[in-house]
Amino acid sequence: ILQLLMSPLLREVPQIQEETAGGGFRVLLTDPQVRRPLSMAIILMALQQYCGINGVWYYSTEFFTQAGLPNPLAGSLLSSVIFMFA
Repeated sequence: ILQLLMSPLLREVPQIQEETAGGGFRVLLTDPQVRRPLSMAIILMALQQYCGINGVWYYSTEFFTQAGLPNPLAGSLLSSVIFMFA
């Protein structure tokens, strides 16, 4: 039964290998159809770092200072430790 299910997939393997031959990391940087979406994805991932929890932690000492905490660094460390175990 497994052989019956796998036979169509095994027939496609040479075709897939032929279509992907010559590909690789170089294609990502040289093919214009791939380069633009790749650069957009990298930019979006970088921007996501500034609006996610990393951005909050970067400014956490400022947040705690404005909240009136006497030692804002302790607040930042405490929130980091809590997040690490959560």
